Amino acid sequence: MGGEAKGFSSVLLISANRERFPEPVFPLGAAYVAQALQKLGIRVRILDLGPSRNPKADLHRVLADFEPDLVGLSLRNVDNVSYPVALYYVPEYRRLVETLRSGTGAPVIVGGSAFSLFSQELLELLGADAGIAGDGEAGIRSYLENPRGGVVAGHLEDLSEVALPRNLREIFPGIRRYRTVGVQSARGCAHRCSYCTYPLLEGRRVRPRPPEAVADDVEHLVRQHGKRIFFFVDASFNSDEAHMTSVLEALVRRDLGIRFSCYLQPRVSDPAVFGLLARAGCVAAEFGTDTASPAMLRAMHKDFSPEDVARTTE
Repeated sequence: MGGEAKGFSSVLLISANRERFPEPVFPLGAAYVAQALQKLGIRVRILDLGPSRNPKADLHRVLADFEPDLVGLSLRNVDNVSYPVALYYVPEYRRLVETLRSGTGAPVIVGGSAFSLFSQELLELLGADAGIAGDGEAGIRSYLENPRGGVVAGHLEDLSEVALPRNLREIFPGIRRYRTVGVQSARGCAHRCSYCTYPLLEGRRVRPRPPEAVADDVEHLVRQHGKRIFFFVDASFNSDEAHMTSVLEALVRRDLGIRFSCYLQPRVSDPAVFGLLARAGCVAAEFGTDTASPAMLRAMHKDFSPEDVARTTE
């Protein structure tokens, strides 16, 4: 995971997501990338355009103040996936890149889940210098070691060093605006739901973070930032039930008085799992059931049965 950052001493990371429905989304990916950059000795600033009333002015202000050697633009979504009231975000992203070009000569690289899904298309549409598809922490290191155009693939086999920066307030003052903060315990999804992009984004094998490291992040957010409400952003928190259980037990031991929600597959080994979830602070879970029709479950390539749905719901 080492390497040398050639000619780069400061990186500005921009979260371009401005969608506020159903609520603003904490820029977790940018925060994890910031930690990876800091481990290379690079100064980092995170600019979150989500709550901005004047993104262009805020962007020029931080460019003048921070003077980055490199700008990373994180794209969360291509559209809002809402029919019939569809919103397409790419024109806004293009205007953002144009604003960056007018305010800095630093290279502009793009990443995030939207870019990972449509990397070549977005690279051409936005006119960025390069882009990172996959794990941003690995991709940014690869780019810094060998700056080049095109799409850079990033993959972390081991997530043990993925963490939130411990100086988060210093590099991201906008954290104060968030009531709910995202946390990730693992990446990857072994399920094969026909419509889902998670396996394309994170791979089909679950890559867990150390449970104590996950609990460390949560405790830091509680103690240092006063956050009490969290969302586990894992594709399915119980894809690896044993790992989820270890994370929950670590949270119970810390007794942090938190509340959280998560995505779950509607299938558990034992109903006692829900008791552990509750003790750890879980107040809501979304099952992603979609249907209880055997034919539709087969068509969607779901890994659970109508009986699983009935038992888990009960």
